[in-house]
Amino acid sequence: MQRAKRAICGWICAACLMFPLMLNASGLEITLTPENATVRSNIEAHQGQVTPRNTREMRRYARYARTQIEAAVEALGFYQYQIQMRVVEGDPAGLLVDLHLGEPVRLRHVSVQLAGEALDQASFTPPDMSQLQPGMPLNHAAYESAKRHLRQQALTYGYFSAAFEQHQVRVYPEQGVADVWIHFDSGPRYRFGEVTFDHEGHLEERLLRRYVRFIAGMPYSTERLAQLSRDLRESGYFQEVLVDANPEKIQQDRQIPVEVFLRHRLPRSLNLGIGYSTDIGPRVTAHWTQHWLNDRGHSRGVDTLVSEPRQS
Repeated sequence: MQRAKRAICGWICAACLMFPLMLNASGLEITLTPENATVRSNIEAHQGQVTPRNTREMRRYARYARTQIEAAVEALGFYQYQIQMRVVEGDPAGLLVDLHLGEPVRLRHVSVQLAGEALDQASFTPPDMSQLQPGMPLNHAAYESAKRHLRQQALTYGYFSAAFEQHQVRVYPEQGVADVWIHFDSGPRYRFGEVTFDHEGHLEERLLRRYVRFIAGMPYSTERLAQLSRDLRESGYFQEVLVDANPEKIQQDRQIPVEVFLRHRLPRSLNLGIGYSTDIGPRVTAHWTQHWLNDRGHSRGVDTLVSEPRQS
């Protein structure tokens, strides 16, 4: 009899020692059935950093935690879940979450359509449909990514009046299915207007226009604007370059004027350097540049290297 009592007492003590190990440092422990790494990662992203709390604070936090967990699992298509939560009193307190996922809702009907002038543009790429196929689990992130892709393409190629004719997700949890519609109308494509330069310097405008690789009336493209900005920065004439094409300044025939703001760098620069190499030992280098001599953009410079065995 005493041996049995000792065995029971030993089991109780072991259980008491094991129980605190169920909780992590913040006091929150989530049990998933079945275990799903993607769902767990999404729950952690929704929860954010969880700090230790006393019993009263943990009871308040539990209501918030429930809404975040529900949003995290539904975002991945799990609508038939069951969730149970229990606060373990203490300071810090604990929160035990038992989450049974159930089966994910699967896509039944998927309709993604593109209308407008973009329909005839080969470089206007469709969204990734790998996770938006009938029979696949509903993933709200894939749905939002598809919409975001279409909006970004529209901005890249100048479809500034683009809009969604329909974008909707309908979920039927009892049936375990969902339907998706994404209908996007690009509208007309806008075009480049005239390019103007705002700068205080002595460079001819004819020189500046050599860097512009498009003309008024050409279809709008953010890549052409980025190329103009890169070319001006790499010219060596300017300390600051800002290329602005504001859709709110649309002119006739859907043309958008391009304004280029330039701030010239100092006319001269001098760079000094000290180094060492195994073939010539210590060396000193100097690079002097006069970035422009005249309004046509001519420049000149001197490179100097001094070391014990070599001078140039």
